[in-house]
Amino acid sequence: MLNTRVFLVELSFDETYYYQSIIIDQKITELVAEQQKNDAKHAHDRSEREQLKEDIANARKQKESISKALEKKEKLLANVRTQIGQLKANISMKQDEMGTELVDHLTPEEKDLLQRLNPEITELKETLIACRANRIETETRKAELETNLSTNLVRRRQELEAVKVSGETDKLDAEAEAKKQELADATLLVEDVTQQLKRVSGSIAERTRQLGKIKDEKNKLKSLEESYENTLQDEAKELEQLLSNRNILVAKKEEYLKKSRELGPLSSDAFDVYYSSLNYVPSFDSMRIWCFCCCTRFPILLGGMFFCYCYHLNLFELTGFFHSANYRHRRRNIKELHKMLHRCNEQLQQFSHVNKKALDQYVNFTEQREELQKRQAELDAGDEKIRELISVLDQRKDESIERTFKGVAKHFREVFSELVQGGHGFLVMMKKKDGDQGDDDQDEDAPRVADMEGRVEKYIGVKVKACSPFRNICGVNVSFTGQGETQSMKQLSGGQKTVEILNLLIVDMIRRLADMANTQFITTTFRPELVKVADKIYGVKHKSRVSNVEVISKEEALIFIEQDQSHNV
Repeated sequence: MLNTRVFLVELSFDETYYYQSIIIDQKITELVAEQQKNDAKHAHDRSEREQLKEDIANARKQKESISKALEKKEKLLANVRTQIGQLKANISMKQDEMGTELVDHLTPEEKDLLQRLNPEITELKETLIACRANRIETETRKAELETNLSTNLVRRRQELEAVKVSGETDKLDAEAEAKKQELADATLLVEDVTQQLKRVSGSIAERTRQLGKIKDEKNKLKSLEESYENTLQDEAKELEQLLSNRNILVAKKEEYLKKSRELGPLSSDAFDVYYSSLNYVPSFDSMRIWCFCCCTRFPILLGGMFFCYCYHLNLFELTGFFHSANYRHRRRNIKELHKMLHRCNEQLQQFSHVNKKALDQYVNFTEQREELQKRQAELDAGDEKIRELISVLDQRKDESIERTFKGVAKHFREVFSELVQGGHGFLVMMKKKDGDQGDDDQDEDAPRVADMEGRVEKYIGVKVKACSPFRNICGVNVSFTGQGETQSMKQLSGGQKTVEILNLLIVDMIRRLADMANTQFITTTFRPELVKVADKIYGVKHKSRVSNVEVISKEEALIFIEQDQSHNV
């Protein structure tokens, strides 16, 4: 029981310190917050004070500028007043002179005085101009100095005075102590750096001696390198010489190969002629042939010609062509061989115009001709099939045209006989055959006859033929009385023409009832009632004798119709 009480007492004692520490922390937090507020307020006051100082300085500057301007204005006012006084004096003088009598001539004394005063006036004017220039220059310099004083020096003086007033003695003492401590640290640092400098100087001397040794070795190596470079240059020159010789030999080789290719295959007759000129028939066992392609000396005889293993024609080595002992005593000298070569070249020049590749070209052209003949046969077969297809399609197309035309012509006859009692009207198909345009007088219901090529005659249009009940009248003639009297379309009245048009419209309406949906009507009109119900309107415009079709609006079309009607009126 006693131990429990002691524990409770100790616990209460610890709780007391705990709560006291919490209270102290809260006070510290409040004091810190208050200090922050005071610091913020102090900073705000300081900024306001600086702003007020700047405002005061600006006000002073403004005051000084205003005072200077006021002084200038006062000086200007004094000058103006002086000028006003002078002008008033001149006015009074002129008024006094106005009351006196005019004098035509000056007295001799006045003339002498005028002559003396004119040079003085000129000198005084020049002096006045110079004084004005000096005054302007002096005023400009004065303004520059005043500007410099007000913008730089006065501001700097104010800043120094502010620093002087705001300076505190304790702060300056602390700064002095800090500077002394910095000086002591700097002195120690200088001593340390001095010792390091001595060590570095000794190291530099040692490195300098080592550098001298390295330079000596470098010079030796450089001299050795120069000797090697000289040797390398000499070898490079020799190599270039060898390469140039090699290129020359390769060029010669290419030239000889080209000549051998241009020469073409030689027959055995050429060798027989050459051997007969030498009066010697060689033995294949004793001769050697040199090939410039595969570098072989083995004779191979194919078809009367000598070939090597690479199957190129051999060029004979003239200086060592035969190694047989039987031919050595017959060998000719170089001059004779050059003469023979010259004669051979002259003979070859006579055949320079001959095409050496004629045989190859003949073979190629023969193959191309056979290939083209095959292609021509294929194209002819295709053309025949296409013509057959075109003929079938033309026949089907003309049959469709005939079928449609028969139906329209039938309705036209029926409608015309009902509209015109006693008259007869027909639709005649206009054809074009052998370059002529004529009417087909045969019955429209009869089948069409094909031409010599198996194709139906071409149709170029449809026209109206009307006949009386007594005789047929071909052409565009109509009969409205039924008594044989016919008239051309130009002789018909407006009502009769209207009947013809009405007949065609009724036939078109009958045909339209059998058409599919989505039918379009395309008309040429100058009537505003048709324009108002149209879905799309096209206008034909002429410019520079060229017509253009453009889509126009209803408003433009109506305006055009109104203008046309007013023009006709």
